Amino acid sequence: MNKIFLKLKYLLMVVIFLSAGPSCLAVSVNQQNKSLESIRQEIKQKLEENKASKAAELTNKKVELKVQIASRRAELNDNIASRRAEFKDKIASNQANIKEKFEKNKAEVIRKYFGLMVRRIERALERLTNVSQRISAQLAKMKAKGLNTVALEVKLKEADIKLETAKSSLTDAKTALEEILAGNLEKGVFSDVKVLIKDVVVKVKDVHKAYREIVNEIARMYNFGKGPKTTITPGVTVVPSPTVTLIPTEIPTATPTAIITP
Repeated sequence: MNKIFLKLKYLLMVVIFLSAGPSCLAVSVNQQNKSLESIRQEIKQKLEENKASKAAELTNKKVELKVQIASRRAELNDNIASRRAEFKDKIASNQANIKEKFEKNKAEVIRKYFGLMVRRIERALERLTNVSQRISAQLAKMKAKGLNTVALEVKLKEADIKLETAKSSLTDAKTALEEILAGNLEKGVFSDVKVLIKDVVVKVKDVHKAYREIVNEIARMYNFGKGPKTTITPGVTVVPSPTVTLIPTEIPTATPTAIITP
């Protein structure tokens, strides 16, 4: 009896299930679809979150790298600026030391330079004096031979006057130097000393030119006369400064009786 009742119960359940089966299956499928969509959305959200996280991390790393680069660059600039400032200070210090030493020894430096120039000029004046004496002796010989030397004697006297003027100018320059050194050795004093030297040098050059013209005239007088030619060489060299150089060397010709070699 019980078995029959159970069979009927199962049969009734089967009939109920069969009558409601399609709707239950649809509900089950819909639930599965919703579950899959939910999983898909969850995966998509996680992927987007991971992407955003990586992007933020990359951005942070770029920012950190830029900060490090800027910091390093600023450090290098500071080092360069510091070294540049040290180098400028060192140069300024060296220049100040050189200037200080020069200021202390300025008078000595100027006097040494002036003394060197004076010695060169004095040697040139001495040689020119010797040339004057030889020209005078040569004119005496020419006069004894009956040649007209009046014009040359006048020129020689004029040249001798220029020579004495040059010597006097050199003496005045020495006095002026001591007056300059006794005062304040301000900027431009070295130029003033050079002007003193240049003035004397110009006069020495003028003296040399005058003697050279006389020697050339003597040579021309002999060349128009008779007899073999010879050489008159009043060589005088004055080197008063690197910028002023006198190298007068004339080689005219004359007879064997006229030889001047200072």
